[in-house]
Amino acid sequence: MCVSCTHDIMLYNMSTKKHLLKDIIQDRKEGMSLSDLSKKYKLAKSTVSLWCQEVILSSRARNIINEKWLKNTAAARAKGVLTNKQRRIDSIQMESLKAQEIIGALSDRDLLIMGVGLYWAEGSKKETGSGFSFINSDPTMVKIMNEWLVKVARVTKDQLIITVSVNVFHKERETEILKFWSNLLDFPVGRFGNSVFIKAPYRKVYDNHENYFGMVRIKVRSSSWLRRRILGMIKVCAEKMPA
Repeated sequence: MCVSCTHDIMLYNMSTKKHLLKDIIQDRKEGMSLSDLSKKYKLAKSTVSLWCQEVILSSRARNIINEKWLKNTAAARAKGVLTNKQRRIDSIQMESLKAQEIIGALSDRDLLIMGVGLYWAEGSKKETGSGFSFINSDPTMVKIMNEWLVKVARVTKDQLIITVSVNVFHKERETEILKFWSNLLDFPVGRFGNSVFIKAPYRKVYDNHENYFGMVRIKVRSSSWLRRRILGMIKVCAEKMPA
């Protein structure tokens, strides 16, 4: 349709329904949206907008319009959130399956390198160190390192020295925290070393207070040889990295 024709139709609507102008302006002042006005009076939205362009909306009218818009679009917005959430879940599941295909079964050598990598990241590497020492708060990482010591490094559980460090804010949960790590590592609570209570400011906020389990330090008695061997393997790995 040509521009002039559209303009003529608009002028026709305005002239034939001019008697509605007063009611439309009043409804607009009371908080009716342009879309609702268009539907109620069967006028083009552009016509309604033109007629109401000089209407100054009160705060109350703006609130009414905004609240109705939020109500009318709530379902669509909620659907969008759910759709995005489902896409994220589907993507996580798909990538997890791909990861399983890529990794496959872990060989003894894979486990060896994994432990060396974990120690490289989180273990004590000072030249003056006396033995193996690993500390972390991630339960999965701590469990892997614990099993690596027993299954790969052939360390007996009698040689392990395990201690827990927690913020003093959680001191009353010491028994609960020790039981958590004891079950995870299959290590008797009675054989844990004395807990260390950190007096640093408690800055991290958890959705659930019970989700905090502090940090675990794993040491091995008379393990200077093990520490030197791991540091040697770290050096070999670094040297063998492709340029």
